[in-house]
Amino acid sequence: MALHTNLPSAMAETHRSSLPSNLFAAAGDQIWDNGAACGRPYQVRCVNASRFHACVPGRTIQVMIVDYALSTTSAAAAYKQSVTGAALVLSQTAFGAIANPFRDSIRVEFQVV
Repeated sequence: MALHTNLPSAMAETHRSSLPSNLFAAAGDQIWDNGAACGRPYQVRCVNASRFHACVPGRTIQVMIVDYALSTTSAAAAYKQSVTGAALVLSQTAFGAIANPFRDSIRVEFQVV
């Protein structure tokens, strides 16, 4: 599952030169790997959503992990991740690239690039 946010974290500064056009994400516990996920690129696509027409058909994007979604200082709306168990909290740009931006959450497939 993925949610969205519009604020990158301080971790993003370390990887700013390799951030592709505001396509970033915060990692949930499922992929955080004790911080090893920071800077890791993921290929992400929307595969299903709770409502019809939520996904952009056939669209796959690459995001970079720049934050931990459960951190108390995370800009990625940690409370949403902890409630839903989302693996990724996508930037608004990333979320809007693969899904209807008016949705709260979507189901995604993702893999390390």
